[in-house]
Amino acid sequence: MCGYASSSALPYTLEVLGASEKQYGVLLSLFGLGGLFGGYICNWLSRYYRNGQIIVAMGCMEPIIMALWLWGHSYILSLILFFIWGINVFVRITAQLNHISETVETEYLTRMYGLLDMVFLVPTISGGLVISIIGNEFSTLEFLWTTSIVFLLLTIPRLFFKEMKSLYKGRFTQVKRNEDQFDTI
Repeated sequence: MCGYASSSALPYTLEVLGASEKQYGVLLSLFGLGGLFGGYICNWLSRYYRNGQIIVAMGCMEPIIMALWLWGHSYILSLILFFIWGINVFVRITAQLNHISETVETEYLTRMYGLLDMVFLVPTISGGLVISIIGNEFSTLEFLWTTSIVFLLLTIPRLFFKEMKSLYKGRFTQVKRNEDQFDTI
């Protein structure tokens, strides 16, 4: 989930949807349940599509799911979308991890996974920071719609970048691993 959306999901649930904190917990649980299914769905998708294609498709779907969530103003729709959003995010994450393990040389894997952790954590931390600084200046809905539009505007142009086209077309060399470096069961 986009860092700013996850930081504003509770206020949105309480203020816009008129739901309770318990209902917010149900939303997050459905996101996690969707994530559980996401790993399995990624396995199935990877039989038919390359990891890069899955990453690009899921990356494009995420801002659309966020916009639908904001547009709907319905708790039931939010439940459905959070489940789908969880699937989407975890399909993308699984495909990203698979892509990294297939294309990054062994000696760089630790650094790459460290960077990936930062990529996942920084938006959430910065979202909380931004909300704490300017959160009272805008309504929750205004803040989230602005975030959604910026998210969409940052995602769509990236589709035309050379790197994104290469990712989609699968123009990467698969790395050969030395099996001696890994533990076996």
